[in-house]
Amino acid sequence: MIARSTHQTDAVLETLHTLGHATNKQIWFEVSKLLPGISLTTVHRATHRLKERGIIGCTPNLSGESILDSNPEPHSHFMCRDCRNLEDFKLQP
Repeated sequence: MIARSTHQTDAVLETLHTLGHATNKQIWFEVSKLLPGISLTTVHRATHRLKERGIIGCTPNLSGESILDSNPEPHSHFMCRDCRNLEDFKLQP
């Protein structure tokens, strides 16, 4: 059973695809430019549903904070300790 999608969830997903990797707060900051009344709680609920449905992934950063990932497939990440930029990392066989 596929849950219905809302315009808020669609905006959250589109924003995450644009950013690649982001926290809920980063997503909220960007989505609120398009939907000024959206709350951080709404973003959190939307990303939770998207994770449960396997549409997005999630990984911790160096401080243990959850980073949402537009790529739900299993893969590794590289995070720069200085700028904290997170990049997908594929090991070659």
